[in-house]
Amino acid sequence: MGAFVKANVSGQTRYFEYQPYRLREKASAQLVILFFLLVFGHCLAAASVFRELRDLEILALECLETGGPSICRQALLHAEVLQRHSNGASNYPCQTRLLGLQGYLLMSSSGQAHGNDPQSILDEVMIACKTL
Repeated sequence: MGAFVKANVSGQTRYFEYQPYRLREKASAQLVILFFLLVFGHCLAAASVFRELRDLEILALECLETGGPSICRQALLHAEVLQRHSNGASNYPCQTRLLGLQGYLLMSSSGQAHGNDPQSILDEVMIACKTL
């Protein structure tokens, strides 16, 4: 049950039915779509960070154990991506541990001993960064 609106179209007077409930339905549908896009986008971002963390753990452990320059370079790149993300998320404990890990990765790639257990360093990173 809408109201009628008078309009002048090409010099002729016409009446159109104004249906506000259709506008509300359209707006509601748009809000539902926006909600799902936001939730889905957040899930994709979380999955991406989880994948980066998992890849970093694998690469960093291999770098710290073997000192291979190409593996260490890949681990450093993953750590840098996560470090920047943690800075943007204001997760400073994660960022600090990632910066420390990057130092260990650099020392390992240049053949310098770092003196700590590689797994314990990675465990600290994983704990601090699990909320990214």
